[in-house]
Amino acid sequence: MAKGNMCFGVGDRIRINGRSYLVDGYINFLNVADDCNWTEYKLIDENNQVIKWLSVDIAYSEYALYTQSSSQVEQHIKQYGYKEVDRGTAKVMDFKGNVDVAYSDKVSFTEYEDATEEKIIGIEMWEDEVEYSTGYYLDEEEIERGPVAYSNVSTGNSIFDSSSNRSDYSSHNYSSNDYGRGSSVNFNPYRKIILFVAAFIGIGILISIAGSIFAGNSHKKVDLSSAIQRDSRFTYVTSMTADIDNNQKADVYQVDTTVEDAAKIILLLAGESVENVDENAEDGSVAIITNSHYCLVYTSEENTTLVQVSTRKYVYSSRHRPYHSYLHTGSFYRSYYYTTGYNDDYNHYKGVNAFDDYTDGTVSTNSNNRYKQYSDTIKQESVAARQSSGGGTSSGK
Repeated sequence: MAKGNMCFGVGDRIRINGRSYLVDGYINFLNVADDCNWTEYKLIDENNQVIKWLSVDIAYSEYALYTQSSSQVEQHIKQYGYKEVDRGTAKVMDFKGNVDVAYSDKVSFTEYEDATEEKIIGIEMWEDEVEYSTGYYLDEEEIERGPVAYSNVSTGNSIFDSSSNRSDYSSHNYSSNDYGRGSSVNFNPYRKIILFVAAFIGIGILISIAGSIFAGNSHKKVDLSSAIQRDSRFTYVTSMTADIDNNQKADVYQVDTTVEDAAKIILLLAGESVENVDENAEDGSVAIITNSHYCLVYTSEENTTLVQVSTRKYVYSSRHRPYHSYLHTGSFYRSYYYTTGYNDDYNHYKGVNAFDDYTDGTVSTNSNNRYKQYSDTIKQESVAARQSSGGGTSSGK
């Protein structure tokens, strides 16, 4: 994308590495030291409603995507050899949308990079709190402008934009005609009918949105197989076919990171759909059960990090252990599902299944394990983001 197109408004749709986001707000900062501006866009993942922050520094051609984290990331700075690369003070010059800042708010920031100079840890000290974030750098071509979001019939403004104008600061270079303004209005004899239909559709959309909010987290579904398939960090390896129901398949992916990091990525993708997650104390593999899928992140016989993901019906219908897994990993894969998911699936699917002659028993689960805590944090942040009219502040320069 050309630099002139790297400015976005509230309600715009952005695609980053194939994932689609909606711009929920932005903050424009001025670096006090060099008088240079950069903008941070609050993004909502359209697939799982997780909040990300896109940092766009046009002056230095630097782009990065951040996720808000906790103070525990400070331990990673020394543990993984992160080096300080930037430090300073910035002032809020402009903002719009669901962001919790005011004009002239000041923030002190420090930024660290890992040895690859690709991963980032950001720490921001505001007047009333300290914020932590983790992220990674993006190339300009990885950021694409997506199709226009829902728009207001009469003005052409996004329904996510609460006022008639977007940002007025000069770096946007928008004209009034960009949003359907500045043209004359002609009388239309069918105008009342059109407005009535538009209002009816609008009410239907609002009812649908309200229903999804009040339905509760347990009804939030995410197609985890598709989410992993679309994520460029995962490389497809092969598929497994169930031995009882040949229509059921599991997909296997390789990822160039640790089991822990891969599991946390998947928990972010799964969002509120996660029902259970736990770690195998014997080998560190991680089992994730959502309301529709089952996923295992593990170290293969070749010492690579693999991810096997499928619908729960595949596990219900298959005696196979995960692709190129050790015997103890395969045992954990089946016993964890049998412990946490099988009974519900038996009531749902019934019929012959892969556990009719199962004798390995159940596993002891830890409901307070570190992955469960991480997943619960993601759920809480996602719920808070939907329910709050304010939202968070920026997350890293």
